Amino acid sequence: MRSTLLLFSFFVASTLNAETLSSLQIELDSMEIPQFTATDCPKIEGRFSQCTSNGVPYEGELIVEMDQFNGIPVYHVQFPDPFTQKERRETFKMNGKRETRQEIDPETGFTLTVDSMAFCTNQSVDATITVSKFLLPLGKLRTQISKQKEKIIAQLTGNYLDQKILETIICEKN
Repeated sequence: MRSTLLLFSFFVASTLNAETLSSLQIELDSMEIPQFTATDCPKIEGRFSQCTSNGVPYEGELIVEMDQFNGIPVYHVQFPDPFTQKERRETFKMNGKRETRQEIDPETGFTLTVDSMAFCTNQSVDATITVSKFLLPLGKLRTQISKQKEKIIAQLTGNYLDQKILETIICEKN
């Protein structure tokens, strides 16, 4: 499968109509965020290896760090990008507010717009991401991350470039 834990390395291969962008943005903007406190956020800091993706061994090490910014939990996740073989780092501010950033696609060099929203609920990280290029939507992903004993579990669902994504990644703590 073309994704890894929190892989938001998106590849531009098609275009969609502007109406789809509107529905994706409306859905992200109108998403109801439950009230939560920092105690709702899981303690998943550490180095994780021996990963599987949908049961198939996955190369690399996942590193998760957690800190706070103005009292808001922030997760920093570092992992190897399987396509570029370079380390990637994603940051999730757990405030339930929409964040927008520009990102360069490593394969095409195109600038993509990435809208994300993240929050904690029931001891898991929940992040929703939409990706677009020139205001045309390319996809929407949802990542849920939790910890069970010494394992981290990430479930990725959604679609990207008309491909359905359904993946479960499990890594063990070093």
